[in-house]
Amino acid sequence: MELQSSFLPRFSGCVEKDRRMARAVERLYREELESVAFYLYSSLLAEDTDPTLSELFDGLAIEEARHFKILGNLLHALGGDPSLRLQTRTTYASFVRTEDPDKKTQSLLYESLEEERRVASLYSALLAHTEDGVVRSVLSCLMEEERGHEEKLTAFFG
Repeated sequence: MELQSSFLPRFSGCVEKDRRMARAVERLYREELESVAFYLYSSLLAEDTDPTLSELFDGLAIEEARHFKILGNLLHALGGDPSLRLQTRTTYASFVRTEDPDKKTQSLLYESLEEERRVASLYSALLAHTEDGVVRSVLSCLMEEERGHEEKLTAFFG
């Protein structure tokens, strides 16, 4: 299953209700929303010093928003509640407290790479615990896209 940007699938009727899996998907759902906020914040920080990096972060924010929507649809189909009762993480505001634009850029890229790796590993771990073909396909595609984000960020290092 390829999850193209114009394709936001609905999964109702395609997957069995599974509260345990819904709880696990809910964690990824929240992580994706955190990623949207993180990349938008990072884009703002990089805008003046590195417009190319800022554009990369904007693109990643859009892709993470799409992941968020896809996981919300999957969560709903699994019988979960895709409502937003979460606290936003504030730790990413502290790692860029520097006036040196090179250090700020390096810090943003490092944090971004770490987050992409962490989220891809969450997808991988969840894949090991599901037998449902549709769920596996969705999680696998999103995991590969997260790895693609890592590749984009790594390429930016040059």
